[in-house]
Amino acid sequence: MDVLKRLVKGELSLVTTFWVWFLLSNAVFFLLIFFVVYMYISWSIFISVFAASLIIKLIIEFMVILGIFFRLKKSKITLWGSISMLIVTFSFVFTIILMILSIGLIFYPEEFY
Repeated sequence: MDVLKRLVKGELSLVTTFWVWFLLSNAVFFLLIFFVVYMYISWSIFISVFAASLIIKLIIEFMVILGIFFRLKKSKITLWGSISMLIVTFSFVFTIILMILSIGLIFYPEEFY
C-alpha cells in the first residue's frame, strides 16, 4: 500500500510511474484478455474477467495520471513528462469509452453471438 500512496503522491520517478505502472499494467490487461479469449472460456467468465480488468485498469490509469501530475507539479515540467501525461490521459479516455461501449456486451450478450 505504501507504493500505491507514493505513486499517487508523485514520489516515484517518471520512469517507474510510466513504464512500470502504466505500460506493464496495460500489457497484463491485454495478455489476460487474450488468454481468456484464446482458451475459449465460457461467456460469463469472459464478461466477468473483462469487466473486472477494465475497472482495475481504469483505477490504475487514474492513479498514474495523478502520479505524473504531482510529479510534474513538484519538479519542472519536461518534454517527456508532458508526453507521458498526454499518452496516459488518452488511454484513460479510451478506457472510459471502451467501458461505455461494452455495456451493451454485458447487458445484451445474445446480440454478439
